[in-house]
Amino acid sequence: MPLVRGVLVGPPHTYLVQVSTALGMSVFGHPGEAEHLLHLLARLRQAFDVRLFGYLILRDGLRLVLRHHVSVNESDDRLRTRWALIDGSPLTTVSRIKQRFTSLGGFMQTLLQRFSREWNRRHASRGHLWSGRYRACLLADDHALLAAVAWVEDAHLHRTVRVLSSAEAHGPEALLPLAPLPIRRGPDGSLFTADESPPGLSPLTDQDGRTGFRDYVAELPPNDLAAYGVALSNGWALGRPESLSGLLSRIGRSGGRGRSRQLRELDDRLGLCGVWG
Repeated sequence: MPLVRGVLVGPPHTYLVQVSTALGMSVFGHPGEAEHLLHLLARLRQAFDVRLFGYLILRDGLRLVLRHHVSVNESDDRLRTRWALIDGSPLTTVSRIKQRFTSLGGFMQTLLQRFSREWNRRHASRGHLWSGRYRACLLADDHALLAAVAWVEDAHLHRTVRVLSSAEAHGPEALLPLAPLPIRRGPDGSLFTADESPPGLSPLTDQDGRTGFRDYVAELPPNDLAAYGVALSNGWALGRPESLSGLLSRIGRSGGRGRSRQLRELDDRLGLCGVWG
């Protein structure tokens, strides 16, 4: 039996997810559709307790940087209440709700099905909105997460028309609240990722965190961001070699094409690698 993604890929269960529309349909080229998606994402973020770090809505697709849970420890009534936050439609059993809440596939299935249903209703249409399965790339450490957000938010690195991005959606008026980025600033102004910061550095406020992130991105050469885009769009994972050792070991023990996937150096300033083959 094939392993589910969460078991095969492993922690930290943080991903860049990419979705394309069927036949390149300009789904988000219609006025207001990007905002409809953000309102739905806001409901799902609360119900699934997903942490969303960044997003990009294109005319014919979307990119999400998110982290999801792989277990729930709440009562059945609480789980039903969380599910009702989405749109009030019931699932038949709590076990099905748990399956949805604890997998990336459950979150994406709910998001894409709900948006497709609402879009078809608004446009008196029918049929498939999305092109096959979504693509997901594990972000194995905080440097990979920040690199993914930087790539997603860079307006010059995406081939199709950009509609809306997390780069311009911050503050109390934002339709979709974002999780704090894992970045710290030392007393001398030096920047660190949360998983490598010296002891005692506090998380930054939302505004200071975005300022720190802009400073972090400003130090990345454009060629590095382009290389991250290749790895994120083609690979299973992005991260530093030491963060990817467990993933490579699990892939090597699994059956199928995964055994041919290997670490690929990106020759970048952060020392990140992609995993694909």
